[in-house]
Amino acid sequence: MLISIVLPVHNGQKHLEDSVRSCLAQTYKHWELIIVDDASTDGTPALAARLAAEDTLGRIRVIRSGTNRRLPASLNEGFRHAQGALLTWTSDDNRYLPDALEKMHSALVATAADLVYADYKLIDGEGRELDPRVGVHQPQALWASNCVGCCFLYKRSVHDRLGGYAEDLFLGEDYDFWLRAASAGMKLEPLHTVLYEYRMHGASLTATHSSRTGAVADAALARCLPQLGRWMNRRGRVEAGMRLLAGALSRREFLRAARFFAYSLRQSPLGMLGIGLRKCMKAVAAPRT
Repeated sequence: MLISIVLPVHNGQKHLEDSVRSCLAQTYKHWELIIVDDASTDGTPALAARLAAEDTLGRIRVIRSGTNRRLPASLNEGFRHAQGALLTWTSDDNRYLPDALEKMHSALVATAADLVYADYKLIDGEGRELDPRVGVHQPQALWASNCVGCCFLYKRSVHDRLGGYAEDLFLGEDYDFWLRAASAGMKLEPLHTVLYEYRMHGASLTATHSSRTGAVADAALARCLPQLGRWMNRRGRVEAGMRLLAGALSRREFLRAARFFAYSLRQSPLGMLGIGLRKCMKAVAAPRT
């Protein structure tokens, strides 16, 4: 079964070869790699072309955008060219462990899941280990955070049903995708095996846009809340509403805060008080994000 890997990159020359080499080293051999160069101005185009030419099996293709369209649009462009029955994507600064695709493929088949996701380790800019294991959580924790993480594999039917990544949610496009998958009733299955290396460095998207990620994640959760609410139990719905309430208060978005207060109150007045108005009081005193 062919696995399509999309690798979006913008000025990622420093670590791109490392990322591609980790695909080439996979024990699962039936894959294709689609590098989407998002209008890079460094040596990325030449490097991507060289890496594609060096693969004598012709598994690597390069697509170049004339303008910088950012991550979610690059993902959608890559998946438009994907031919696999199974899909995933990776980043230019991260690396798969050699058995990542094989183990995720096996888990997807064994569990009859629509999407599997795995534990990962943290490395620094030079590839040195910072944390040997970051464990992923059950999908019921999606209301709290992006518990799917950075190493995953899903069926093409997931992508086709959801219609790709939300291009207006840059920095939250993956979280939004997982939320929509869960709210659509798809089966998300965690795999508690370390299969990926996530690189922590100052030039990463996470580091350079850290002040915006919380607000974008809240926007993704708020957008999915009506559908996601049918999938969560009452406590989860209250927790989600309280999280959004606290985030809105921290950003001094008082009209949105009132909306999420009313939502949480409708779910369970007693649960709302029990889970903690203290969170909201802390949010009022917190600096804006």
